[in-house]
Amino acid sequence: MALGSGIPITLLLMMFIVDERESSSRALLVYPPWLAAIYGVYRYWIPDLFMLAGGCLSAIVVTIAFLARHLLWQAEAAGFLFLSLTVLGLGTAAVIWLKRLHAEMHS
Repeated sequence: MALGSGIPITLLLMMFIVDERESSSRALLVYPPWLAAIYGVYRYWIPDLFMLAGGCLSAIVVTIAFLARHLLWQAEAAGFLFLSLTVLGLGTAAVIWLKRLHAEMHS
């Protein structure tokens, strides 16, 4: 159920970020509580690294879409470099966090 709701809410938020005509979106209001619920349920109640990794991926994709929307129109080459470094940094942070959680779950 969480996977089935995660993909649509992420896509709706990305459409809100990218579409210039979109003035308001319910996804903007629903996304933070959804992400907090994914974290709370799959971190403490039903420990599941797959779902936490999906939440990390969703947050990374939304962050990159937001940065791309605001950076690529101003400084193209520097914007692409910044986006690539941001993807690497956020991906590395997610991997380190998930590895620590995995070690914590099995100790």
